[in-house]
Amino acid sequence: MKWRIEFLPEVRVVRATTTGVVTADCARTVAQDLVYHLQGNQAAKFLVDHRDAELSMNLVELYYLAGDTIKIGLDSRYTGALVFAPDTSHDFRFYEVRMYNVGLRRKVFLEYDIALAWLESIPE
Repeated sequence: MKWRIEFLPEVRVVRATTTGVVTADCARTVAQDLVYHLQGNQAAKFLVDHRDAELSMNLVELYYLAGDTIKIGLDSRYTGALVFAPDTSHDFRFYEVRMYNVGLRRKVFLEYDIALAWLESIPE
């Protein structure tokens, strides 16, 4: 998996764009990089664009990913939107509920513009 992270100053969002196969280990690595850029830009919102990536995680890995991201520092101080291609077949509702249950505000979208608009609607 490859990723690129950039700060979008007009909306104060840190965006990670991924390609290739995304595993749980890859997701943790991207989370670490997101924390670094969020802190460096004094931002509280992030968007992960997985539209050109393939998700390769099972439900157990998704379950533990919530706690892992908190340990990494991508905790409740940050609000995140994840965007996937419309033809992605994954249990996004499970992911959103799991994140909510551990106190994280994360939402999954199938349209980039809607994800960005959601992030913009949330005050910092």
